[in-house]
Amino acid sequence: MLRKDYIKKKVAPKEGIGMFLAERVLKTWHEDFVDQDTQEIVSIERNEVLYDRDKKVDSKMAKDIEEYGITEICVTNTPGRAEELRTFCRLGHVKVTMKGITKTGVVICRAESIRQAMDLAADYTEGATEEVFGEHCSNFHITDVEILNDITFIGRTAADIKAEQEALEKDKDAPVKMPFKVLATYARAEEWIENTSNKDAWVKKRKFVAWAHDIKDARNIVTAWIKKDVETEVGENNRETLVIVAATPFTVHTYLPASVCNEYIEHPELRLSTEAEE
Repeated sequence: MLRKDYIKKKVAPKEGIGMFLAERVLKTWHEDFVDQDTQEIVSIERNEVLYDRDKKVDSKMAKDIEEYGITEICVTNTPGRAEELRTFCRLGHVKVTMKGITKTGVVICRAESIRQAMDLAADYTEGATEEVFGEHCSNFHITDVEILNDITFIGRTAADIKAEQEALEKDKDAPVKMPFKVLATYARAEEWIENTSNKDAWVKKRKFVAWAHDIKDARNIVTAWIKKDVETEVGENNRETLVIVAATPFTVHTYLPASVCNEYIEHPELRLSTEAEE
């Protein structure tokens, strides 16, 4: 059954009794948090699922939904159709790979969904092909999208960016922070048990991307971040387990500034329309 054959409609909760939920019933609110990169306050929509799809609507459910102040639900008489999840329910770093005329470019951005990341990467690249591909090109296409769940990003603060801009205005050769890939191994003290293998306590070769002036600075930044997050000294002698395994420059990609990503997060109207929506 294709979408065109799948009939659903929006009705008041009591009018949906006897039918099935075509969409989840959500309790929605907005929550403010401090952006780790820029220290700016960002407002994000949060949702709590009250009833999942395919649940049959009965009088008790309808009354419960109305008590939450929800006046409309989406129902169908044909349950069992899958739903594409379009958001991560959190902010995530996404790697978008694109093919130009002769070269491949990679953009890394923060987004709430795969589509948002693709839109943002495409929008930015249209005006920065030389930056992304190393050459001017009149067209390009997206070839791959990857959610970077296994990398922890330690970005620059708004104060860092401002200080760099002021320094560059005075001296165009002033040092600026660049991304470095850092691998760290350590044990979590709260899970450490003496005289055992401690397999569950060890975190091995955790990946970080940190903005720093040089490799030594990157190592120090990651070390400080880990030490603030978790206790890594174990045993009666407080043995330090934290080891920086490797640290190398990581400049082969284009990283979109947090301020650019936040615009897309805060303003859905910036999302590029698809042919079907126009």
